[in-house]
Amino acid sequence: MKKVVLASTLAAVLVLTATAAASTSPSAYRAQVDAMCTKGVAKIDAIPKPTTIAGLLPYFQKAVRASDHLLAQITAVTPPASLKKAVANALEIQGSFEAGLHDLIAKLKTSKNPKQTVLAAEPKLDSLNARANRAWRAAGLVKCGS
Repeated sequence: MKKVVLASTLAAVLVLTATAAASTSPSAYRAQVDAMCTKGVAKIDAIPKPTTIAGLLPYFQKAVRASDHLLAQITAVTPPASLKKAVANALEIQGSFEAGLHDLIAKLKTSKNPKQTVLAAEPKLDSLNARANRAWRAAGLVKCGS
């Protein structure tokens, strides 16, 4: 579950600033988005971790809301032409991870064994998280891919 939390954190890290102009330099874009990621991860990390099985659903709901919001803000920042392909790839993989989290929440809402549900989802989410981290780093966005 900790890896799932970290993945949610990464997505949330992506959301805190306004749209950048398309003419932004690669270094300025990276600085802006990495700053968003630093703040976003801190916000996700600040969500109290569940201490009971009953706390799993509310925890993931809060984390996904923050993560979705961050991802939307990052998507609103236009990368310079030289980074468009790498950023688009990272956003696509991160979006797949987010979709996985939404699926987990849907399953948790009806699960008779929430712990088992989280454990069953963990391998796929961990894999998507690792892929997203690599993609963010490949785009030079190290704070988003850590």
